Amino acid sequence: MIPSNFFCSPHKTSNSTRLLTLKWLRVDKSKLQILQHQLDPSANFTSYRATLKAAIWRSEGAKNDAEMYKPPSASDLYD
Repeated sequence: MIPSNFFCSPHKTSNSTRLLTLKWLRVDKSKLQILQHQLDPSANFTSYRATLKAAIWRSEGAKNDAEMYKPPSASDLYD
């Protein structure tokens, strides 16, 4: 017989689950909220498309690499 809390007990959590939990704790919540707003599926992602279009437009007039458009990555979410 399996105890009712067998699958919830902390000592049975896999290492990968613990690592994933720790990664999510490191995510900057304010940046995540901005990302959630940008990737809102309502209105066919208009907020994301408008932001992307503006970033590309600004990048076209860039004078150095720091001003160039850089697609966001998961590492941008960390402190």
